[in-house]
Amino acid sequence: MNAVDLHSDIQLELARPGRNPTEMFEVNHLPGMLTGGVSVRILSTFSPPPDPTTAAFRHLAATKAAGCRVVTELNGEGDGPQFILGLEGAEPFAHDIHLVEAFYWAGVRVVGLSWMHQNAVTGSCGEPNPGGVTSFGREVLRVLDSAGVIVDLAHISDRGFYDVLEQYAGPVMCSHTCARALRNHTRNISDEQARLLVDHGGIVGVCFFADFLDQEPEKRTVDRVIDHIEHFIEVVGEDSVGIGPDWCDYAFDLIAPLNGQVTNPVDLGGGFPIGLREPDDLVSFRDALIRRKLPADKILFDNSYRFLKTALKPA
Repeated sequence: MNAVDLHSDIQLELARPGRNPTEMFEVNHLPGMLTGGVSVRILSTFSPPPDPTTAAFRHLAATKAAGCRVVTELNGEGDGPQFILGLEGAEPFAHDIHLVEAFYWAGVRVVGLSWMHQNAVTGSCGEPNPGGVTSFGREVLRVLDSAGVIVDLAHISDRGFYDVLEQYAGPVMCSHTCARALRNHTRNISDEQARLLVDHGGIVGVCFFADFLDQEPEKRTVDRVIDHIEHFIEVVGEDSVGIGPDWCDYAFDLIAPLNGQVTNPVDLGGGFPIGLREPDDLVSFRDALIRRKLPADKILFDNSYRFLKTALKPA
C-alpha cells in the first residue's frame, strides 16, 4: 500500500540539540513509514520563539542532514519516501518579504500561515476574536502566488481562511483538520469552508488528533476518525479528502509550553486514538476504511498525490 501524509512535525525531533539527525530519522521514523506505506510526507514545522527564523532554518537543515529525500516536485524515481518542506506559521518571515523568497529557495513549497498565535501575516484559531490577513500578509500572498507555493489553511482564523480564498489564486489545502459539524472546535473547519476550499481546487486532510475528534474522551476512536472522513466525503466528494495525521507526541515537551499560552489551547492529554498512533497503524486503518465501504486508496494516497503532483511546479 501507499500513503501520503499531508502534515508531519518530525523535524522538530530531528533538530533537537545534541542529537544525530540521521540516527533519529532512521531509528525513530523511517521504519514506521516503510511499514505503513508512507511514500510522500509534508514536513511543516512550527518554529518557536525567541528566534523563529533561525529555528526554521535549523529544522530545514536537520531534515536534509538526516538524509531525507527532499523534493520540490513529485516524481516516481529514486528510492525511499519523498519529503516536501513546509512551514507551520509565518513567524519565520519576521516582517521581511525577502525572507519569504529565501525560504522558497531553501526548498519550502508549503506555507501554513499560522500556528496558534497572531503573527505578522494573519490571525489564528488559538485566539479570541482573531483578525484576518494583514497588509503584510497580502504582500506575502503575492510572493507565494508568483512562486506557486501551496498555502495551508490549517490553524488559521475563520476570517483569515476566507481572506486567503478571496485573495490567493495559487494552490491551497487544509492539511490537518476535522469537521466542525462533528466536533465544534476552533481547529476544525465548517462544511461551508470545506466546500469553498475544494471549489478553489484544494483538498482536506483529516487529522487524527484526539481533541479534534470528539468532546467525549471515550469517543476518540479510530471509528470517529472515519466518521470525520465520511462526513467530508459527503460534503465535498470522495476525490478531495486525504489524511494529515499530525502525529507529534514525540514533541509534546516542545509544544506544551507554547500551547499553554494561548486562549484556546489544544488538549494534548488525549493524544491519538488507540490503534492509530503511528505510521505503522495505517495498514490496519486501510482495512477499517474498507470495512466502512470507503475508497481507502483514494483517501490514503490517490487524492493527495494527485493534488500535490498538480500543485507543485518546477522552480
